[in-house]
Amino acid sequence: MKDETFLFSPSYAMTRVKIHGKEKIDCNNRDGGIFCFLHFGSFFLSGGAISKHMNLNYTAVASTSNHEFLAKEEKVFWKGVFSRAEKMYS
Repeated sequence: MKDETFLFSPSYAMTRVKIHGKEKIDCNNRDGGIFCFLHFGSFFLSGGAISKHMNLNYTAVASTSNHEFLAKEEKVFWKGVFSRAEKMYS
């Protein structure tokens, strides 16, 4: 999973993720909504796929409070993950 984060891009999200049941989501209702993912796979990649496949705005809310307990190398890695994921949503 860690290696995959270096591949994150809008085109990667489009080709690697298939969304089942997207026809059940009312994309014409622009009032907003909340998706909650079970932590299975990458919710960052899932969000990128939602953004690109469905042309929806997407924001991931992920806490960094546990980063204080990580080694410096891990902190740098996760900061990079957040940055790479953000590019899929923009």
